[in-house]
Amino acid sequence: FFHFCLASFLSHDSPCVMPNSVLFSTLWGSSLGFTTVMYANWLMKVPLSRRPWEHLLAAGVGAYASLSFDSWADKAEVELEEKIKMRVEANKNIKV
Repeated sequence: FFHFCLASFLSHDSPCVMPNSVLFSTLWGSSLGFTTVMYANWLMKVPLSRRPWEHLLAAGVGAYASLSFDSWADKAEVELEEKIKMRVEANKNIKV
């Protein structure tokens, strides 16, 4: 599967854009959450794996936020389009 996705990605005929995007978002968000906890522990000068459940929790929250960002951005774009249409409709009858 990986070779198929890599070959199709390199040929710009990528049917695997979604799985690669989901995988990248998950890995990016979870690594960001994990390293945030590691950095906070480093700043406090405590053992880096002081409470390992925090690393897991932060990685999960980071992965969820990263995966949800696309849907949040799409929803915000749709809402903005609707508000612009409402504003244009409301201002149609105003004479300058």
